[in-house]
Amino acid sequence: MTCIHNKQASEKVNELIRKMNDADSSLYEKLGKYVSEEEVDALLNTSKTSCTVRTINTIRRDDLYNHLSVIFDILKSCECRNEIAKEYNELAVKSSATNCEKNIMQLQVASLQTRTEHYLSQLTDTRQMLENKVEAIIRLENRLEGKDSQIDNLRNRLSDLKLDNSAKVGEF
Repeated sequence: MTCIHNKQASEKVNELIRKMNDADSSLYEKLGKYVSEEEVDALLNTSKTSCTVRTINTIRRDDLYNHLSVIFDILKSCECRNEIAKEYNELAVKSSATNCEKNIMQLQVASLQTRTEHYLSQLTDTRQMLENKVEAIIRLENRLEGKDSQIDNLRNRLSDLKLDNSAKVGEF
């Protein structure tokens, strides 16, 4: 988007430059004629009888002020600057809201990380408890196997005793 006010101000600046480059423009005021100092010295020394006369021009302050005032008025009337400022402010508000959302999300992530660490700690504790229970079950199974062995031994002995008893009853 090109601002029309900038274009107008640029045209006025170029117009002022053209007038400044043109010694016959209305921008200049003629102060009169002068003779260079060297020529005056030479004339006084009578080594020269003719002089070159030049005209001194100066810029009219009022005219320059008027040109510059027009340029500044054009730039002051520019609403594009206000539109850009409004867009900037809207972007600043959006940026602030985005930063706020980002901070909230960072807090949520930190909270989730804390909860995750807590759950991991609980999981580790649960695994340790499970390992302890598995070890207890293995000890119980080992004791049970020992008891089963004792029961088998007792059964074998009982069978032997029954056989001995049957044999003794058969003897009577």
